[in-house]
Amino acid sequence: MIKKMWPLLLGLIVAISCEADAEKLGDLSIEEVFVHPQFEAKEPSEGSFSVLDSYLHLSWTKKGGIGAHIKVGSQSLKNVPVYFQSTPLSELGFFEAYGFFHGVYGDISVGLVPIGYSIEGNKSESQLLLPRSLLFRERWTNLRDLGLSFRSSFSGWMSQVTVHNGEGGTAQDGKTWTTMQWGWTDQEYFTWQVSAMAGGVDPLAMSQSQTTLAGLDKTQDVFWRIGGVSLEWNPHRWYSTLEFHYGEKEQNGEIIKFATGHFDMAYRFAGDWQIIVRWDQMDPNGVKEGDQVTEYSLAFAFYGENSNSRVMLVATAVEEESLENNNNRILLEWRLTPISK
Repeated sequence: MIKKMWPLLLGLIVAISCEADAEKLGDLSIEEVFVHPQFEAKEPSEGSFSVLDSYLHLSWTKKGGIGAHIKVGSQSLKNVPVYFQSTPLSELGFFEAYGFFHGVYGDISVGLVPIGYSIEGNKSESQLLLPRSLLFRERWTNLRDLGLSFRSSFSGWMSQVTVHNGEGGTAQDGKTWTTMQWGWTDQEYFTWQVSAMAGGVDPLAMSQSQTTLAGLDKTQDVFWRIGGVSLEWNPHRWYSTLEFHYGEKEQNGEIIKFATGHFDMAYRFAGDWQIIVRWDQMDPNGVKEGDQVTEYSLAFAFYGENSNSRVMLVATAVEEESLENNNNRILLEWRLTPISK
């Protein structure tokens, strides 16, 4: 897969360096290069290196408000829901690739688009303060998918509607999902957002899934609903975010609920240092006892000049009601990007 992608990447980069008539061809540019090497150690004796969150972001714009965005990286960054696919693909490829039209009343995007569920889901990997929360790490919702979205904003108010396949690619079952967001920001310190997602899945699309989320029976049609509230507060050196999400699985006339939520708080001190704490919890089955997971994280980060380089150490204590053994972990990561954060 990587060998197949190199000619395309080389062609795009060469094209950026070529002078062209912007009136006819538009402008092609590198928006961001994000490099994210990391090492994670888990109890009792596991360890691994990874760069899977790294990516290259290219954009093309033309007069008239049209253009395109392309992000090249691991296919796992699409975050295909676990009820479609138990093991995410990690091959190199496009995980975002869409055309857009910027109009008077809003923006229309078509292709492999960002879904934007929740404040966290609206952030790219380079914008994250900590690794993704359990909502996305357990892949209860998408981050990107094939579909069409319309986004509008006015005086701090925002709304977005996305109609998408749900599967992160071609719809095997021919069913579509709908994701919606509404929110407001003072464009300086405070943002709130309400999100909702719903869609159905038939057994054909669940053939690669082994999940038992909410007692799923992958041999029967199922309908999923999930909604959440997100708050973000970022005054000066402080940062905090609070999110709660509540979902339902409807199958054979029975509804089983599931829920998750997390709270993050950070403080920037001594100029280049930051301390971060997180509480993150999920209950994957509201009628089953002993399956709740809670994580407590403490992190220290050091920022380089212009804040475009960050080294961070994260220690996470994991409490799983279904396990007697510890499953704690330590993460050491380095985030690099030309863009000041």
